Amino acid sequence: MDLPNEVARRFGVTRMPMPLKWFDTREVLKHLPPGFTMQAELVHVLFEVDIDETGKVTHVKGVSRPHLPPNVHVVGIELHPERPRQMPETDEPPDALRDAVVAAAYSMVFRPAERDGRPVPIRGLRLGARYSRDDLQRSAAT
Repeated sequence: MDLPNEVARRFGVTRMPMPLKWFDTREVLKHLPPGFTMQAELVHVLFEVDIDETGKVTHVKGVSRPHLPPNVHVVGIELHPERPRQMPETDEPPDALRDAVVAAAYSMVFRPAERDGRPVPIRGLRLGARYSRDDLQRSAAT
């Protein structure tokens, strides 16, 4: 199965949007409350974006991981240029961090999705950003 083409088919497009500008951790930090500290070692913040036909993000919402029965485990896979790899286990992010990521995601810019060579909007594209406690503390210090 060709994963990128399968995903595009599920969204009803022939080419998926491509991030041209991702938000920076400093943008996330600007939206965190003063004195924010993360208890977990590592979190993965899930969010969904709507992107218009120009590549502008028009709507973002934070998404929680689905609640699964105790005997069911989800494995995340990152697509990398070298090869796909399994993502490490992460904790659910604090609401303040999820809200900060949602606010920062509005600054993203995409090459728009296409259907038969014409730019089209896309709704509900699920993305994620991973943060470690140490990375947030280092970024806040700079």
